[in-house]
Amino acid sequence: MILKFFLIALSVISMFAMGLQISRNNEDLVIKKLAFLAIGLNCLILPCLAFYLTWALELTEEFRMAILLCAISPGGTSGAIFVMRSNGNPFVGGLLILGLNTIGSILIPIIVYFSINAMVESTLSVIGNLFLIGIGMQAFPLMLGIWIRKNLNLNHISISKVLSKLANVILLITIILITIEHYSALLHLQWEIIFAISMLAIFASNSGILFFKYPMKIQSSISAVTGIRNLTIALILVEFLWKDTSISIGIMLYGAIMYVVAYFSSNLWKSKLKYADNFNE
Repeated sequence: MILKFFLIALSVISMFAMGLQISRNNEDLVIKKLAFLAIGLNCLILPCLAFYLTWALELTEEFRMAILLCAISPGGTSGAIFVMRSNGNPFVGGLLILGLNTIGSILIPIIVYFSINAMVESTLSVIGNLFLIGIGMQAFPLMLGIWIRKNLNLNHISISKVLSKLANVILLITIILITIEHYSALLHLQWEIIFAISMLAIFASNSGILFFKYPMKIQSSISAVTGIRNLTIALILVEFLWKDTSISIGIMLYGAIMYVVAYFSSNLWKSKLKYADNFNE
């Protein structure tokens, strides 16, 4: 219950803070081709890589399912905090999170339904729950931040920085809680499982380099968004369609490693952007 509270707070605060940073000046940076490529990266390349790794390393069925569910679930809301940590483009980051989450919330349950022949009622319940979560935890705080920036004469940058620092504290607490909750499971993990999750997380959190033709801020944003998978979608799918605790534990273990990798990767992107700025000067 405590972990859920921190995850919800992290999502709402980070999306609201990102909304405060979005302005119309950023709109010309968004290109349709970029959106399609980012969707392909999240919904095709990363899942295929996860499938190959889990097959090649011969992981157990539970962890294979957990990793695949995380890989096919894009648009994690806490990606917003890593977009800001890495000094990425907030407009691109927010747009990708909302777009990928919408695609994932609707398509992923349907794909899983056809894969395991689940009941239609269960699939519709999953889609309904994910839709409500997406509105409450993503769209509403993001749009509220954009509206406040546009209509209220406030120091939006200062407020956003304070909220970002708060989100960082919440993120640290979340990582610690996940680690403590699954401490014993982490100690007994096979090296193949840690290797598979780490490789996926490292690739995802640095996948922006595939978009080398675009500005580094956009590369950073894509990396941050791709690196954070939507654990909510994955956990809800397990709850509604499998009710298997071992798969849920696998998803949370993925989350623990994912957040650690994303933290260091965001610092790396931030340093690269700072170096690029200094070099251009």
